[in-house]
Amino acid sequence: MNLTNVPKHLAEIKPPEAWAEAIREELFQALANKNLELFEVPGAEVSPEAEAAAFELAVALGQCRVCGVEVPADLDGTLPVPVAQAACRVLARTCEELIEDIRGLPEELGEASPLEADLLLGDFFETLMQTYTAMNATFECYERILEEDDPAQSEFEKDLDRAVNAIRKLDDVLWEPDHLYVLSEVVNLPVYWNWKNVLAEPYRSAPPWWLDGTLETVARQVSEAFRQPIPTAVPARDTEKAAVKPSGIVRDYTAAVLYDLRVPVVLAAATVEDRPPIRQLLLWESPDGKYLARLSVPEVEPQDGSLVLELLKPNYEPAKELAGVSVWLSGIPAQVDDCGLARFSLADLRGLPGGRDAELTLEVTDRGQVWSPKG
Repeated sequence: MNLTNVPKHLAEIKPPEAWAEAIREELFQALANKNLELFEVPGAEVSPEAEAAAFELAVALGQCRVCGVEVPADLDGTLPVPVAQAACRVLARTCEELIEDIRGLPEELGEASPLEADLLLGDFFETLMQTYTAMNATFECYERILEEDDPAQSEFEKDLDRAVNAIRKLDDVLWEPDHLYVLSEVVNLPVYWNWKNVLAEPYRSAPPWWLDGTLETVARQVSEAFRQPIPTAVPARDTEKAAVKPSGIVRDYTAAVLYDLRVPVVLAAATVEDRPPIRQLLLWESPDGKYLARLSVPEVEPQDGSLVLELLKPNYEPAKELAGVSVWLSGIPAQVDDCGLARFSLADLRGLPGGRDAELTLEVTDRGQVWSPKG
């Protein structure tokens, strides 16, 4: 399930029923792929399309497992051995592609607009999560093989070993400092927090390392490095390492992101799960680094005409202690409520002098206490 644009407020320890249904639907779609029929033909050569379908099924089934979504009894079970083998081959290639992608990502992010950079990083992280869910499904098949003493074990292990080795190599590359700095920027995106919150037990207690808080720690270290003065005697390359900005750019936000939102479609009996997806998150940091502010810009025009600014602690919990504090978004005033939220009229923000090019600045507590864009 693509979680990139799902609002964080929909994420719970166990997915809401709307999410569970969507996850199950992806499994149904993967099972309905006609290319899987090739695996039922004895001796048939597996086509690239069939391998891709096998990987898609492994991702979908693994996603049900790690998100705690129940699969209908008549469909529940492990992947057939040939399907799992094919999924392992695609998984290995996917890891190799991610290695190439992460090596080129810093340059791509540096040349991209803020929105394009978020999409690039979000897509990378989504694919990384696919390697995790697919591996869970293939390991499930392997455990069954071991229990049943299946004669296919030897051949299966060859493809599984290749996938495992590719994952290990990917981990090693991602842990290289420059790549880790880049990947840590994902903590500023919805995709990170949605995946972190949607995992069910036991996966929630033992998540993949990129969801265990490591990236949050690295992101804080990068932010702290930017607040430290760097001696002029430090050579240029060392300076770059001492205070590296993962994307290589400092982002300023403009009102352009508030325009061209889709017209809402009113749904009968709409529920909280029907809230529109997020187009972009704008993030600011307080001068002392103790707080963050996050503005969620939806893909669809909000029905109440307002945008919500969240005041947060560094761990992204609501900063409820800031209740009653005054905030100004590009000079437009609001007040933080008991939940750590401040609301702004979208019409007022679109009416700023300068229109689309107007800079979105944030001041908190006192006029002149400007918070810095972070992302």
